[in-house]
Amino acid sequence: MRGIKKTAVFVFKIGVTAFLVYWVVRSVGFDKIRGCFAVGSFRYLFYIAVLISVLFSFLKVYKWHIMLQQTSRGGRFGDSSRSYLAGMAGGLFTPGRIGEISRFAFLKDHKKNLVIGLVMIDRLFDLAVVLFLALFGLFHFASIYVFAAAAGLIGVFFFAFFYPRRFLQWVVVLTKRFPYFSRFHSMFLSWVEKIAAVSLSFKVRFLFYTIISYVVVMMEFYFLVSNYRDVSIEAVILVQPVIMLVNILPITIAGLGVREGTAVLLLASFGIPAPAALSSAFWLFLLNTALPGIAGMVLLLFYRSIFSPVKR
Repeated sequence: MRGIKKTAVFVFKIGVTAFLVYWVVRSVGFDKIRGCFAVGSFRYLFYIAVLISVLFSFLKVYKWHIMLQQTSRGGRFGDSSRSYLAGMAGGLFTPGRIGEISRFAFLKDHKKNLVIGLVMIDRLFDLAVVLFLALFGLFHFASIYVFAAAAGLIGVFFFAFFYPRRFLQWVVVLTKRFPYFSRFHSMFLSWVEKIAAVSLSFKVRFLFYTIISYVVVMMEFYFLVSNYRDVSIEAVILVQPVIMLVNILPITIAGLGVREGTAVLLLASFGIPAPAALSSAFWLFLLNTALPGIAGMVLLLFYRSIFSPVKR
């Protein structure tokens, strides 16, 4: 029964993805979109964005590396890099990028459950930072209620990260007053134990690298859009984090259609033509997600199985 349900959900997502991609492409115009991907449309600004994408991937790998160093001293940066790319391959087509737990693929000296826990903490940090950066855009484009809800959720995230024991006390009270949440108590307890085991100095350091990496993404998006049409820094600050936030929603495969449609709608208010907005959002996906994911797939295939770690 569960297998049938998963298949039905996957087929539904394929349908939604196909519909949204068709709708966006038809609305914008295929010829106009094709023109944005023509070789003649690439200026030096595009190549600056490509270099920045390399910097972003490096920061993400380094952030993962120092996280592994926190649990096991002496790990090699090369192993962390292969692990990160394997996670990108697993997360490419999974809801909320949950497939990134496949980072354990090339980590011989780490327990699988430990790596999965680290991946989830990494993803939660990413979500909290993206949500924080998107606050300005949510306030600008949405209602004050959406802004307040997002701000409240950010508060919960950071309270749980920096005061995990106190957060657990809240969870205990919540599970007592609302029996429905009691089923999640053991899961929360497990998370709190993992988060509490990490030092405060490391959490601050990790948060810093997370913020820097996403600021770098905004710079990258600025140059991608500027490759087609002049755009203000304000527009990028307001729009790009919202695009990242919407991209998290597990509505379509790899966020196709949702990400591009959101970029078209939001950037239109700043005078950016739809083909430029769509192309910029799609290039951001290709450079930061698809290409590292493909590289991870090549690594997984080269080493035959995710259960065959790198020989030392």
